[in-house]
Amino acid sequence: ANYSSRTTSQLLNISKANISGSLTSTNNWTINYSKGTTISINESNIGDADVTYNVYRDSINVGASLINLSVGTYAYKLNSTGGTNYSANASMDTQTLTINQIVPRVNVTLAGVEANASISEGTSIYLNCSILTGDAGAVITLYNNGTQINQGVSPLANLTTFSVKANYNITCIYNPTTNFSQGSETWWVQVSDVTPPAISVLYPSNNTNTTNNQINVNYTARDNVGVDSCWYSNDTYTK
Repeated sequence: ANYSSRTTSQLLNISKANISGSLTSTNNWTINYSKGTTISINESNIGDADVTYNVYRDSINVGASLINLSVGTYAYKLNSTGGTNYSANASMDTQTLTINQIVPRVNVTLAGVEANASISEGTSIYLNCSILTGDAGAVITLYNNGTQINQGVSPLANLTTFSVKANYNITCIYNPTTNFSQGSETWWVQVSDVTPPAISVLYPSNNTNTTNNQINVNYTARDNVGVDSCWYSNDTYTK
């Protein structure tokens, strides 16, 4: 034999890889209040069984989860511990979640009906307002033709007498709160004049007989909303 055995050894050094990943939000990173979203981790690192991924919200470790937060902005950060194959990463991804206000819903009823109302002068009806969607403890304000008639937490009621013929704007306003913007609902009260005017003949006296068709007739007319015109007739003379 011309050759003897020989062994060669070399040291192979495998460095830890940089770990990667990202944050995801099922409903995007800008959403409306009450919609909710799920914050998750997207990663495809092989051999990471001994790595822990952490999701922080405003510096608090909250993990990946379904959330439904109040209106505001929230800073999210993803980091990880190291492992056999990967180095630790203190900031793999950062995102800002923005939650916007939504419009509230208020309910205005006139005499118990959510609609315009037509009534006669001198009639009293209840004007009511309540919150259908909004923050607990929210303040609402009830107006009659721009004049505040009630304010407080839901529900509100006001018994109102409408004495004058006119159209009245009845509006309830939801004052802005943490999660809801300003909102309102408006209906109208149409008040009709059904009271006839009072007419008194001063001269001639009742049951007077005359052949004078030029006789002067004196009378008065009164009405609660004003007299537009007044006339008389005696079959041969009208004024």
